Amino acid sequence: PEGAASGRSLTGEAPTTVLSDEDLVGDGMGLGDLRLWQDPITVDGRSGVKDGLLLIVAEPTDADPLVRRLGFIAFRLDDGSQLIAAVSAEYGEDGAPIAGGVPLARAVVGGTGDFIGAAGGLTITRVGDDDYRYAFDLIE
Repeated sequence: PEGAASGRSLTGEAPTTVLSDEDLVGDGMGLGDLRLWQDPITVDGRSGVKDGLLLIVAEPTDADPLVRRLGFIAFRLDDGSQLIAAVSAEYGEDGAPIAGGVPLARAVVGGTGDFIGAAGGLTITRVGDDDYRYAFDLIE
């Protein structure tokens, strides 16, 4: 279809991520618990919403002080088109946000509407104190 992923680049920006930590297992955030968020986003001038979900799959140990999380980010545009990114992330024990100016790579694993069949990469960069820039590099 017209507009389907075919080697194009897109950029997006979102304000501060509002996080909700959901303690589902045990006392305090740990294995099996969730981090959820939702923010307005603009992708190449098109508005929408960014939803995210991260599941804690490994807790820090003496040998490895990082918290490991797996999840997804859905970029839902107002016209119904979506881009879906998979996340495999490592965070410090305190769960601090990503460092400013340090790009993080994620995989684009699908899409709908204008992005049906999308695949490729997503680079997330924190800019300033509380904003994030998203750069999508899509392939067929």
